[in-house]
Amino acid sequence: MNNKTKKIIWMICGILPSLMVGLSAVMKLSRGEEVVKGFTAMGLIDYLTILGIMEIVILILLWIPKTYKLGLFLITAYLGGAIATELAHGRPPFLPALFIALFWLSAFIRDSSNFLVKE
Repeated sequence: MNNKTKKIIWMICGILPSLMVGLSAVMKLSRGEEVVKGFTAMGLIDYLTILGIMEIVILILLWIPKTYKLGLFLITAYLGGAIATELAHGRPPFLPALFIALFWLSAFIRDSSNFLVKE
């Protein structure tokens, strides 16, 4: 795979879920009606603002080259929590699982040496 193709795939796999997580953060911070309903139903309304702030901070860390590994770790943990929450409330965790897969694929394409064992 040539570098241009790698860069395009990396950008798509990284930008698409980043935009969705960023939109989620904006909806949480602006207290969008649907988000408030959903979080109220789950009993998590008190955490709405902090979760929105966390999403923004994690995305910033993910897109700063020197901190992308920390950002990847944190977005994985955050979305893992989203998966657990969805499962606990009887909903399919399709989107958080898809976003984790896309973020990790993006990280692998960006620098596969992070995932390979060196002897």
